[in-house]
Amino acid sequence: MDIYVAEINGRSIAAVNADQIADAENLVTNPAIEIELMVLENQGTPLWDGEAPICVRPAFPKEQEVWRDFQNQVMPQSQTDANGAEPQLCFLVPVVDPTDPVEILCRRVLHCS
Repeated sequence: MDIYVAEINGRSIAAVNADQIADAENLVTNPAIEIELMVLENQGTPLWDGEAPICVRPAFPKEQEVWRDFQNQVMPQSQTDANGAEPQLCFLVPVVDPTDPVEILCRRVLHCS
């Protein structure tokens, strides 16, 4: 499997492993993933506005390294084959879920201090 990156407005958002670029495109344009991209935020702004094109391209070496580090944390090498058979999406930017009760509580505590 190769590693591909989803870009929105020229910004690298997430890396994903897939057999072909078409498979990566299908994954990141899956309605469930699109909803996540509209809900999750980076620096107080949703990752995707629901309208901008989501472009997929081969990952650069540094992005491949970030994805591999993520993969090693999620599933140690002993539990997966060398190709990482299951597609895994790794965000390349810090994300916050504004609908997560734990994150909402943390933000309230931080704002009250």
